[in-house]
Amino acid sequence: MKVRLLFREQERTPLLQVVSSLLYDVELLYDFCLIISAKEYSEYEFSQGFWYRKGRHIKDVHKLRVVRIMKESPLSVELLIADAIGTLTALWLFIQAVEKIYNLKANRKKTDLEIEKTKLEIEKLNRETQKEPELGQKLRDQQHSLIFRIIAKRLESNSIKLEDLEIEVEESDGEKVKFT
Repeated sequence: MKVRLLFREQERTPLLQVVSSLLYDVELLYDFCLIISAKEYSEYEFSQGFWYRKGRHIKDVHKLRVVRIMKESPLSVELLIADAIGTLTALWLFIQAVEKIYNLKANRKKTDLEIEKTKLEIEKLNRETQKEPELGQKLRDQQHSLIFRIIAKRLESNSIKLEDLEIEVEESDGEKVKFT
């Protein structure tokens, strides 16, 4: 599964520090969503180490992979996410978090289809749970809520803003379906 993030830049040539901070904060947000949603990390104890590059002990198979980064206008980052139960749930939470942080409502019909497709994938792979995870439910824990607010503030304060999110899912028959 591929996720493509399109960002609008305030400056034509942003500082490397701004771009690298943005990418790191996107990774933090995804890792946070993975940790609070995947059963493999149910015993994870959040500490100061969470904020460091090697502080989150996440299995390599669950980590985001970079497919492509294009520094054009807009900045485009394409990420690869493993097709596993924990990562699909994390993706669903990530989509909700991104929508909440950036208030993405453009192309609502397409986004709704994308969300419905993700929900169906999660339901298909995770039959033992009766309910789709909602970001709000996962943030009831005070520590989780605080961590999310810090990551959201970091992303909101970055001068590069997310403009669009696309998800490409490869069907079992090899056909690729793209959602914007």
